[in-house]
Amino acid sequence: ELRKVDLELKLAHSLEKVELARQTLEEAEEIHGMYAVEFAVATKEFEMQQDLVYDELERKEEEAKAKQLAALQAAAMRRADEHRREADASFKRGNIGAAEQSYSHAIAELEVSGIVLVQPSQLWLRVNRAAALFSLGHTREALTECEMVLKVDCNHARALLRASRCCLQLQELEKAQRYIEFVVLSPASSAADLKEAAAQKVTLVRAFIERDKVAANDAFRKDDFNTALELYTSALEHLEVINLPDSKKVQVGLFSNRAAAHMMLGSPLLAAEDCCAALKLEPL
Repeated sequence: ELRKVDLELKLAHSLEKVELARQTLEEAEEIHGMYAVEFAVATKEFEMQQDLVYDELERKEEEAKAKQLAALQAAAMRRADEHRREADASFKRGNIGAAEQSYSHAIAELEVSGIVLVQPSQLWLRVNRAAALFSLGHTREALTECEMVLKVDCNHARALLRASRCCLQLQELEKAQRYIEFVVLSPASSAADLKEAAAQKVTLVRAFIERDKVAANDAFRKDDFNTALELYTSALEHLEVINLPDSKKVQVGLFSNRAAAHMMLGSPLLAAEDCCAALKLEPL
């Protein structure tokens, strides 16, 4: 009995210890939970502060880069302006090669520093370089410069005129025609620009007529009389667009040649009409 009582007392004592341990464990878990919440809050706060620090560092870095880039671009603009003045002086002296190199250096200074050439003064660098390239015989490169200007400002009259002149030189007559039309329609064109466009149009019409006449003569020699007839007609239509100083002489030749084509195609009446038209212009 005494042993039984002793065991029961020990068991009761053990149960008290177990209960006390359970309570202690619960309290510890509650404290752990509180610490976990505080840790999560602290971690989130730390991350927020860390993000703010990183953002501030990034902002300062961007500011430093922007200041450095601005300084580089300002220096590049000064150097480009020096090259421009040198180029203008060389061009006036007739040293076209040196002028072209100086214009190229000015453009390169701006482009290498990250400056996009969109300002009017910057676009003139390309237009002036195009003029120098054209004078040196580098017509295709000159046209490329003009087209780069026109991508930025499609109404740039001098770039349009220079581009049309390049196209005339390259025998790209349809493109030259479009550029001349754009000059006439451009609100930025001055009286001098319109006068030069009119002069270029005369050159263009002559080029169209000469191209069609030569092609028609070749077709005639190859017995392709239909093509010859179409080309002689096309040349006469071009001649109607503008009054050339020697229009009468050119028309007489075209009417005579077209009459020959009509005859070869078995149309003597149409041939006679062309001969009469030629005789009205030049009885002899």
